[in-house]
Amino acid sequence: MKKIGNKIDNPEKKQNFFGKNNFDKLNNYKACSFYLMIIFLQGISLFAEETIEFRDYYCRQAAAPVLDGRLDDPCWRNADKITGFRLIFGKGPAREQTVGTIVYDAENIYLGISCKESNVKKLLATQTVHDSPVWKDDCLEIFFDTNCDRATYYHFVVNSLGTKFEEKGQDKSWNAEWNVKTAIGDGQWSAEVAIPFSAIGARPGPDTVWGFNLGRAQRILPEFSGWANTGASFHTPKKFGLLVFIDYLSYINKHVLPEYEQLRSETAKLVESVPEKRYKKKFTELEAPVEIIKKELLLKKNLTSGEASAIHSKIAAAAAGYKSLKNELKLFLLMRR
Repeated sequence: MKKIGNKIDNPEKKQNFFGKNNFDKLNNYKACSFYLMIIFLQGISLFAEETIEFRDYYCRQAAAPVLDGRLDDPCWRNADKITGFRLIFGKGPAREQTVGTIVYDAENIYLGISCKESNVKKLLATQTVHDSPVWKDDCLEIFFDTNCDRATYYHFVVNSLGTKFEEKGQDKSWNAEWNVKTAIGDGQWSAEVAIPFSAIGARPGPDTVWGFNLGRAQRILPEFSGWANTGASFHTPKKFGLLVFIDYLSYINKHVLPEYEQLRSETAKLVESVPEKRYKKKFTELEAPVEIIKKELLLKKNLTSGEASAIHSKIAAAAAGYKSLKNELKLFLLMRR
């Protein structure tokens, strides 16, 4: 008789040694262990997603500004502001904050950006030639994911001198015609940017949503900050914020809630397939806050930027919870085989 500690390489011998039923159970245990490892890794990812703060910006139509870098046009005063820049290499807000505004007309998308700077005389501004490494200076970096596929994007960079650089993804050979004017003032520098829709091959419609981010390299402290927290690199389109060419309320109702409802429906079918009450309880706990939000939305005529981002974050947290619950249910059903 073989000792239990001996290695058994032949599958038929293994089956004889363990017995057919035990051998099948062993294979199931192995499958479950492998699946459990996948669930664990996915769970880590989902937990991280729950902590992401969604950034949404409603881009309005407006009369074109006069490009002089001074941000004194009516379009900038009347539009929502892009604020709350956070450090990408650490935690917390940037010391030198950035404020942006975006509007568009029939031909261009315009950005007006103000960069707080305590030491404007020390601004690093060495690049003077188009498509030189402008990102090495104090600069602004603009990202548009016009497909909203969380993968492809256009990248525009400008320094305080108005020197420009552009690329498609990280293809530096790509070029586009766009206009920039900058100004340096007391405790800040600013930029006005006009990018033709023809340059990026996309034009917003009534329900258009683009991925978007605005980043800043401040070389004096130094610090690198962004509107959407992309982590260690600005070039992370899956973590871009969203630029919506539709009012916030319509955006939540037409884009955010339908994706949530689909995931909720898929999870509900799995919950109904198991008798354990604890899963139904978890499902109800995830569903409850969103049901409250849906009732509140019925009474709203519009939403502010802050309200839309907060609602989006709560719905996304519930959706992440459904994903986690789905994985837990799949594991439960696998172990019952």
